[in-house]
Amino acid sequence: MASNPNKPIKEYIEQARLIQKTDDNAKQQGLEWILVSNVRRELDDILDQLIAKDKNLSLISPKVERMIEEKNKARIDARNSIEMLKAYILNAYRPESKQILQNLGLDRRFPQSNKRSNEFLSAFLELYHQNDNGKFPIPVEIGKKAYDSSAVFIEKYMACEDIKKRKHVAVKERLDALNKLILVFKPIRVWLYAALPKGKRDECLNNYGFIPYSNKKSSQYGH
Repeated sequence: MASNPNKPIKEYIEQARLIQKTDDNAKQQGLEWILVSNVRRELDDILDQLIAKDKNLSLISPKVERMIEEKNKARIDARNSIEMLKAYILNAYRPESKQILQNLGLDRRFPQSNKRSNEFLSAFLELYHQNDNGKFPIPVEIGKKAYDSSAVFIEKYMACEDIKKRKHVAVKERLDALNKLILVFKPIRVWLYAALPKGKRDECLNNYGFIPYSNKKSSQYGH
């Protein structure tokens, strides 16, 4: 049984907690329909897992957003610095500028995608060290700014890719925990149908977040 994509995670958690609370009350009253012990343990364990996975994802998501912003800013800084370097070379060494730009890997437009920008700037950093700065000197402030801003973008890009992978794993782990919780709802519902005095039509089902057959539109949570 898959989760409903339109139903918030918190509603599944609320129903699980409602089941726990109602079952605790049933135990205190010595009622016959208390949950079977192994199913109750499974419910408790899976709910704890889901809450932990949900919290982990809630901590990662803001970091992803912040790091994307930092990466985008670093890309703009790197692009501007590279354009300044290219402009200097084009002005200072007009006859040889094409060859110098080729030697630095800058004889093409700055890429639009982050992945291509990472490849472009990584190649530039490697080629920059091979440039004959004695023959075609580049002012330190221009060259260093282009080099440093490129290195910063690459660092931000790699960190962003890493945390996006972590978020992908966290999303999957939370979904797996949610689907396990939904699966344990089924035997609980089947048990209550069999154990409650009025079975599927017992109003007590509402206390567990399930819809009695006689009142399908009144429950908050559903089957």
